[in-house]
Amino acid sequence: DNWHWGWIFFINIPVGIAAAWITWKQLGHRETEIKKTPIDYTGLVLMVLGVGALQMMLDRGKELDWFASGEIIALAVVAVVCLTYFVVWELGEEHPVVDLSLFKDRNFTVGVIATSLGFMVYMGSLVLLPLVLQSNLGYTATWAGLVAAPVGILPIILSPVIGKFGGRLDMRWLVTASFLVFAFTFHWRTNFYTGMDMANVVWPQFWQGLGVAMFFLPLTAITLSRMQGAQIAAASSLSNFLRVFMGGVGVSVVTTMWERREALHHARLAEEITPYSTETQQAVQTMVQAGIRPEEGLANIVKNITQQGFIIGSNEIFWAGSLLFIVMIAVIWFAKPPFGSSGGSGH
Repeated sequence: DNWHWGWIFFINIPVGIAAAWITWKQLGHRETEIKKTPIDYTGLVLMVLGVGALQMMLDRGKELDWFASGEIIALAVVAVVCLTYFVVWELGEEHPVVDLSLFKDRNFTVGVIATSLGFMVYMGSLVLLPLVLQSNLGYTATWAGLVAAPVGILPIILSPVIGKFGGRLDMRWLVTASFLVFAFTFHWRTNFYTGMDMANVVWPQFWQGLGVAMFFLPLTAITLSRMQGAQIAAASSLSNFLRVFMGGVGVSVVTTMWERREALHHARLAEEITPYSTETQQAVQTMVQAGIRPEEGLANIVKNITQQGFIIGSNEIFWAGSLLFIVMIAVIWFAKPPFGSSGGSGH
């Protein structure tokens, strides 16, 4: 409402500088042995082309109506061919740019799947919420940000506590608790409606922060629990890359599904609302008596149908997200107890 949208990115600059300085002060003396190894240029080019094409496809798909567009088809073909060849190449490369052998470790694989899927749904909801608030419930950008902000309160308070004492617990229980909180708060949002009170947005956001606090650190601990030496850096970077990438996938999937669900519900709601139905004529007549022209009255009805379609669609997406988090609870228990947890072995 007040500043150029580019400040969304510029605001990260001082935070990034501060984070880099703190990291250097804390970790600079822990530098490991540096080895110069050959660069896998073929794997690097294949990865850049494949991931780049896939990301462009996800970013532009909704705008170009997905596979009705020749550009999207071309990007999909490039992504499939390059990424398929990338996997085959990396498996036989002595110094791969991405060490796919890490996926042989069960905890790494389970951790990456849970983190990526969880972050995918979380990022999708993070984008969907302000869209619903601003497009259909009359919130300004400022107020949409303010009612969404409470999600950060509990992580600020609890993350240091979990970092200090979490190692005494089986991290799988913390992740299970996180997914249950996410499922609960997502389901809480399935009753959005026009004219609802601001508390209907604030309180689910606030309690979702509890899930966020128990999400990142425990899942990272599980993912890296059985990595050794140089594997830790490779596993961490690969896990983070897939998490961020799946976050982008979540945004594309959620925004596309939101519009398609609106179109479906719009058609269903409009089936009985025609200029010839008694109810519509009565509604228009009431608006005419209030000084609104018949054409404007019908336009208002169409606007309300669109609004209801979007809100119903968002409720359904939150319901699907809630269900997915419940399913992922089973996934996390395929991991072995991380070292140092109450159920794990000594290290």
